[in-house]
Amino acid sequence: MTMYELAKVTLENEMDLVLAHKRSMKLAEITGLSLSSQTTFATAVSEVARNTIENGKNGCLTLGISDEKKRSIVACIKDDNLNDPRNKAGLNYAKRLVDKLNVFTEQDEHSIELYHYVPYGEKITIQQLDGWRSSFRNEPPISPYDEIKRKSEQLQNLAEKIKQSEDHYRMLTDTLPLMMFSVDTNGKLSYINKWMEDYFGYTLEDLNRVDRSQFVHNDDRPSENTLEKLMEKQEPISAQWRIRNKSGNFFWHLVSVQPIINDGIASEWFGFLVDIHAQKILEQTLRDNQQLKEMQQQLQYHIKELHRSNEELQQFAFVASHDLQEPLRKVIFYSDYFQSQYASHLDEKSTSYLKGMINASHRMRILITDLLSFSQVDKQKLELKEVDLGAVMKEAVNSYELIIDEKGAQLTIDELPLIAGDATMLRRLFENLLSNALKYTREDTSPVITVLATRKSDMIEIEFRDNGIGFDEQFLPKMFTLFQRLHNKEKFAGTGLGLAICRKIVELHNGSITASSKVNNGSSFFVSLPLKQNP
Repeated sequence: MTMYELAKVTLENEMDLVLAHKRSMKLAEITGLSLSSQTTFATAVSEVARNTIENGKNGCLTLGISDEKKRSIVACIKDDNLNDPRNKAGLNYAKRLVDKLNVFTEQDEHSIELYHYVPYGEKITIQQLDGWRSSFRNEPPISPYDEIKRKSEQLQNLAEKIKQSEDHYRMLTDTLPLMMFSVDTNGKLSYINKWMEDYFGYTLEDLNRVDRSQFVHNDDRPSENTLEKLMEKQEPISAQWRIRNKSGNFFWHLVSVQPIINDGIASEWFGFLVDIHAQKILEQTLRDNQQLKEMQQQLQYHIKELHRSNEELQQFAFVASHDLQEPLRKVIFYSDYFQSQYASHLDEKSTSYLKGMINASHRMRILITDLLSFSQVDKQKLELKEVDLGAVMKEAVNSYELIIDEKGAQLTIDELPLIAGDATMLRRLFENLLSNALKYTREDTSPVITVLATRKSDMIEIEFRDNGIGFDEQFLPKMFTLFQRLHNKEKFAGTGLGLAICRKIVELHNGSITASSKVNNGSSFFVSLPLKQNP
């Protein structure tokens, strides 16, 4: 039997019996049955539902319509205690009221199906079914209990969607060919991925019980005082250590740990371990020419594995960003829907939590989009052609025409030459730099942006100069790396990926990028690109 489900009611108490009767009446009404037929069907459903509430276990009523040989409205009641002899009288009475009653008791599946035939009209369409479902969904609550029950079910559905998103994210991180972990400020691990669990041969709970310093080679192991001082600074930690695996062998790893800052304080640390054993073997081999021949075969293998690992890392960034968008869209949709429909029914604390969840979801969407853009820069191959930088700059300016007009920005642009490059990537480079100049502006000051071009031998240096808020040059070394932000995200939106993308594009063109600035005195970004590319 194929049934199109329209509504559900869990059967737990007498209030649910009222809901079951009301929903059954409504189902019969929207399918065109007479009032007497509506009452007959609802009475039959109520009799069986009462048995389930009084004598049953884990009861649930599903209402729908069947459009097979004979069109019928259907009530399917699941009950884990269906064979209770006390149900017999109610079932017999219900059977006399409906056109057909089926009882199923297969393995752990126990249910009763009640059928009432309806006039067979035109074939039911998807739009018609959606309309009926909407009428049930949007029907005003018949009681405070009904309203609370609906909200509870909606919250449960939303929680399930979020859990599915988290499970999907964990599955993706477990496919990444590196070890990932997070640790609190007391040094307790709160998460490790499957790669880390397999490498050490310990579960998360086991790693929290043992002395983890034993896994680091004695010559590489930092003292506790050194680690404490590094963590007090709340700055990223990077090192190269030999790490022991479950077989007792040591392999070189790049150790990178980043603080997660909340309200200016590191609340947690996120890190990863990347196998760099191949590079270390290469360095040792080059230092010792006598061992070069016997190490050559092993070296080639590790280099191949390293390339494969790097390719998988790039693919992961793209796939993770792409695949996370769909579950994230669902979280945003359901959160926005819940806010628009039920915000007035929530207390202040619940409203605050809901707004926080919505804001975090939107920030994550921006982050995923930027991460996708960053991964695509590495994946794309350069399409080297003769490019008119003046035309590319004009297109980039046109992209921000509305913002320029809105802020009253003044732009002065030098004549730019023809160079060999990829027009699409160069446009993205110019757009990112113009975007920064328009974003980081001082209050009550119109942006003044000047683009200067200087020929230096076989290179062209392009300077993007602005009169914005500037920055402290002590942060220059990390400005062009991933997820680096110098300003409050509440005041200046962004993910810290824009300049990292710029650096990638410039490096792919065999160029360089740097900057100079003073706080509240504007900034200058210098992009050096070769006029011609070597084949």
